[in-house]
Amino acid sequence: MKMKKYSTLLFCGTALLMVAACSHDDEVDMEPVPQDLTDIRVVAPAFEWDYRGSRLHVELDKDGFNTFWTNNDTLGILPDDGAQVPFPIQMEKGQSSHVARFTGGGWALKPAATYSAYYPYIGDIYLDKNNIPLRFTGQWQKGKTNYEHLSPYIYMATNATTPLEGAVNLELQHLGCYTVFCISVPEPTAFTAMKLVADSPCFVQEGKINLSQSDLAIAPTLVADTMAFNLEGVTTTAPNEEVELSFMFAPTQLKGKTIKAILRDVDGFEEEINIEGKDLCAGCAYKFDQLKYVTYPQHEPPHWTFNDLNNVFQSGMTAVVTLPESMKKMEGPGDEMAAFINGELRGVGKIIDGSYYMIVHGNIGEKGKVSFKYYNQKKKYLYEAKEVVDFNTDLIFGVTDHPKVLPLEVIK
Repeated sequence: MKMKKYSTLLFCGTALLMVAACSHDDEVDMEPVPQDLTDIRVVAPAFEWDYRGSRLHVELDKDGFNTFWTNNDTLGILPDDGAQVPFPIQMEKGQSSHVARFTGGGWALKPAATYSAYYPYIGDIYLDKNNIPLRFTGQWQKGKTNYEHLSPYIYMATNATTPLEGAVNLELQHLGCYTVFCISVPEPTAFTAMKLVADSPCFVQEGKINLSQSDLAIAPTLVADTMAFNLEGVTTTAPNEEVELSFMFAPTQLKGKTIKAILRDVDGFEEEINIEGKDLCAGCAYKFDQLKYVTYPQHEPPHWTFNDLNNVFQSGMTAVVTLPESMKKMEGPGDEMAAFINGELRGVGKIIDGSYYMIVHGNIGEKGKVSFKYYNQKKKYLYEAKEVVDFNTDLIFGVTDHPKVLPLEVIK
């Protein structure tokens, strides 16, 4: 199926699409009506911005996200009794992407049948109209202003339409929500992924629709507390440049929730963004704008030094530790690492080839857990890995070939 074209923030309104199709008279046994089939019209509505409780900054002459047919976009059409028929759109030369027309092409209609339709088409002639599957995982934005990745996830459907005077009018309704995240990026970066995290399952990853129901809606079948998206070619080239990430969601109740977005760059470094949740309704577009990275208290360099001038500590344990892979990018020559027991400085690390080597000083038989603190000069943040290991003078905590990766968390 050819991907759909999109244009964001277009003039509001509903696009009336007259759909063209190939002949499928040999696929389904249909009894002809007295009148010839003269027209099949399909209405594909726009996503309209939901202003209820949202904080949108939209140009006055634009307030929608419209969808347009292209050649070979395919719907599935199902009679109330019988198998589905694929319905590919054929655009004639000179036609705009808003309008296509189907004028018969070998089709005939059952006289007393009703017809349902859905998009995008699933290639199973025996598809159960009461259990059409949908999924929202696997979305992959390629480029800063590219919307083609949305096409397989723009689910539309209509039900129980009866032929009238040789025509079938299929007024599709959107089942999902269009959502854009506008994030200010402090420095030039290239991104590979974004993950949304909630404190409880709320993101619909998979669902189904029943075309026999009068009110069409997605019935969730898999709900999780995370939703992950891939990014490719999404870059910023100047400080504080804004990047827009666009994805499709099932209707979701997020009002009152604080959602954490984790944005990962090409080096594996991750930044957090707090997003105030709002309820996402079918057929609406949502904009989460003015989003910024979470920042934490900044500190001056601690200049940790260890001197046991009074020979209080008679022994110690060896530690070779390193940062998590996601923090490696921000590591620099001015960084510091130190070990503590019960809040008391017991050793200072020396960095060699990306690992910190140190002696954690103490005495034989001493009880206590060793914590580590790390200072990052670039961000001026302090991180801590609390009570990582029991102090033991016979213990070697990490070696050169296998340093221990510290579970560091920023001190807020």
